[in-house]
Amino acid sequence: MKLHIAGPIPDWENIDPRNWSSWQQIASQSWGTITPGNVISVLGLVLVVWGLADIVDGAPLSGLVKIISGRIMDQLDGAVAHKTATKSPVGEAVDASVDKLELAIALPVLIWMGMLPLLVGFAIALQNIANVILAFIAKKRKNEMHPSKHGKVGMAFQWGAMGLYLLSVAALNGNSESAPQLLQIAAHILAVISLGFGVRATYTYAQAALVKSPIST
Repeated sequence: MKLHIAGPIPDWENIDPRNWSSWQQIASQSWGTITPGNVISVLGLVLVVWGLADIVDGAPLSGLVKIISGRIMDQLDGAVAHKTATKSPVGEAVDASVDKLELAIALPVLIWMGMLPLLVGFAIALQNIANVILAFIAKKRKNEMHPSKHGKVGMAFQWGAMGLYLLSVAALNGNSESAPQLLQIAAHILAVISLGFGVRATYTYAQAALVKSPIST
């Protein structure tokens, strides 16, 4: 989880400029916008959007593979940023923004395509909107707020649930009658678990937004 949390100053600022790597030099010259982690984050966003386009075009399995690949990128960006010592507040903001943007695009698409139950999509959207509002409040109050462990786990379960809903739709084209039903049940379970983690994360973010102290667990 700490891989996704940056300190108040970029990693490279703690290193003698004479010892900067090429990536650290580029990061410094671009005010932290061009880093390995940010490149991976944006690539992940492209893959998720590409996958959603496949789904709209009637290729749910191809779309699911691209979406999974894009979401794996979300787990890699923090590790790469840490390994290259290019973590920064800008990178942390890019990571969080990409997460929210991917979800904001995916939810309406999947609901419109009839692949995600409206109630589940609404609950996921509501919880994430609450987090965005709390982040805005924290920024206005100049309170420090970082991605939380519960938030990351909750989002992983949310995407897992959406993936199972997609698989259940794809399985309708197969020969098994029980597979779609079992996948739907598993998706419902993951959705409920994700919302549990999401509510816990929202509570943590509310503390960070309304109480002037850094909370990130």
